[in-house]
Amino acid sequence: MEKSSLTIKSTCLNDKALGDKEIISNFLEKACDHLNLVPIMPPHVFSYSGAVKEDKGISGFILFEEGNIEVHTFPLRKQLFLELSGTSISVTEKQLEVILGILMHIFNISEYEYEIKSPNKSCRCRFSVS
Repeated sequence: MEKSSLTIKSTCLNDKALGDKEIISNFLEKACDHLNLVPIMPPHVFSYSGAVKEDKGISGFILFEEGNIEVHTFPLRKQLFLELSGTSISVTEKQLEVILGILMHIFNISEYEYEIKSPNKSCRCRFSVS
C-alpha cells in the first residue's frame, strides 16, 4: 500500500497549551482514539530550544501500525504543525474534520492550512476561522 499523509500548519490562540507537554501527549492519544488508530507505543513528547528565541517549543509523536502522528509547536509564534502519515491509512476529509475539531477545541485555532496526499488524490487549502 502506498503512503498517505495529512499535514496541517496552524496559528493558535492558546499559546499556553502549545507549550505544555502533557497537553501535547493527551492530544496525540486523543487523535489516535478518535481516528480508530491503535498505537504501538505511548506518545513521546519533549521540549526543544533552537538558536533563535522563537524556535522554542514542544515536539511529539505517536506510532501506530505502519504510520505516525507528529506534532511540533512554537508557542512564541503561536504555531502548530502536524503530520499524520502512514501506509495503513487512507487520509480522508472526515479524518481532517476530526483532527481539526480536536485542534480547535484544545488550541483555539485562528487559521490553518492543510494538505492531503494520497495515491489517488492531492489537495491543499487555507482557511481563517471566524
